[in-house]
Amino acid sequence: MHWLVEVSHVGEEAASERYCIDARRWQSALQEARRLRGDSGALPKLTIELLDHGYRAVDPALKVRYLVREAPADMPLTEGAQVSLTVRPPGVDSIKPLADTEHAVARHCRQPAKQKAPPRPPCRRGA
Repeated sequence: MHWLVEVSHVGEEAASERYCIDARRWQSALQEARRLRGDSGALPKLTIELLDHGYRAVDPALKVRYLVREAPADMPLTEGAQVSLTVRPPGVDSIKPLADTEHAVARHCRQPAKQKAPPRPPCRRGA
């Protein structure tokens, strides 16, 4: 999918930079736009807003706003943008694969939760 990433400074209406990036996920397109701008490293603490037709991400430290939405069909890709063929969002390499954890999850799911029986009233004999 082709994504259009428009970059502007908070408070400005017009985008100062525009990138058309081929990526499977909008987060990957955002990461690639940041790379093209010279922003390296992991994604900062962004404020993300879901829009009717895309996403808005704001970096409060840099006061930069990213508007990410589907690019028009006829828009050419940005020169130098790397095509992202990953199905994982950026930064998930440190997560353990499912195979490492599925046994623990399966063990947890197979064992029924132990419930305590309600207390019995005391027996009264001879009453």
